[in-house]
Amino acid sequence: MSESKAMKRLRKKLENEVLWIYICYILTSGEKTTHEIKSILREKFGIKVSSIKLYSVLYRMEDEGLIQKIETDPIRYSLTSLGDIEYRKALIYLEEKLLLLKNQIGK
Repeated sequence: MSESKAMKRLRKKLENEVLWIYICYILTSGEKTTHEIKSILREKFGIKVSSIKLYSVLYRMEDEGLIQKIETDPIRYSLTSLGDIEYRKALIYLEEKLLLLKNQIGK
């Protein structure tokens, strides 16, 4: 059975438009290169992201203070304390919304 347009939109929103949450998760285990981040996104979450998109998200995250660029060869990224706090807040927010939606089933 093919996926509905609504489901495709949901998947796009949760996988591409909030990519920063996945990146924060990946960086909780330590510093990573863009190649490592891209590989983990694909292997663990099934998210295929272009290099341009990934660099764009990383740039915005760095600009907001969520991650820090480490000038090594190759460049690595690490999660800042602010990034860790925002990641945890995002998880709580998502859990609360999911719980509200689940509690409506069968009512």
